[in-house]
Amino acid sequence: KPSKSGGFGLVLGNSYLRLVALLLVLLNIVNTTGEFILARLVTAQAAQLAAADPDFDRGAFIGAFYGGYFFWVNVASVVLQAFLVSRIVTRFGFRGALFALPVLALGAYGFAALGAGLALMRVIKTAENSVDYSVMNTAKQMLWLPTTREQKFKAKQAIDTFFVTEGTAYCDLAEELMRGVWRKYWIPDWGLVDRVASSAGAGDMGLLAAPQAAFRAGCEAVEVLERLARLTGSDEYR
Repeated sequence: KPSKSGGFGLVLGNSYLRLVALLLVLLNIVNTTGEFILARLVTAQAAQLAAADPDFDRGAFIGAFYGGYFFWVNVASVVLQAFLVSRIVTRFGFRGALFALPVLALGAYGFAALGAGLALMRVIKTAENSVDYSVMNTAKQMLWLPTTREQKFKAKQAIDTFFVTEGTAYCDLAEELMRGVWRKYWIPDWGLVDRVASSAGAGDMGLLAAPQAAFRAGCEAVEVLERLARLTGSDEYR
């Protein structure tokens, strides 16, 4: 019997749907944090090159970087979707597909928290986004398989609009906070490493706060996924 609850009522009244909404918010925060880190590294690299060469075109450098970056993200996404997604789901099941991105992000940002340059951060973000657009996108749709018809039509709309939008708003707030940290600790004249090292020695992690924030959000996403896996119950999703 259809309920009289709207999409938000269905989400808030069901523990499984609440976890789905929380998962999407956490993944949004992780991805946006990574994009912020990459953008700051690109602009810092461009500023250093421009300081060394007055004729250096900063805008062309940034445009060429992002052109190549998005090209390889798209290529990797197509390859993963065409050749690996179905095999991952067949071999590891629903849980394997659902855990792929959070586990990747957890390991990548945990490594980045130790210090990552532009080249390494580009590889991390290329891998993260390509898995997000292929494996995780498929897993997100699979999350709705054990739900009712009403939940698919009403609750999914609420989650895809409001909760994802709210996640973006939280990311914008986090980005402003991280930008303040970046301005405080990034000094182009003599670089980043010494300042971070001295700050860390004083108990202040400085610029490491950004990848650590992504790392913590990744840990929370994994915890959410574990609870989702338990709630599905059926062997079909194991």
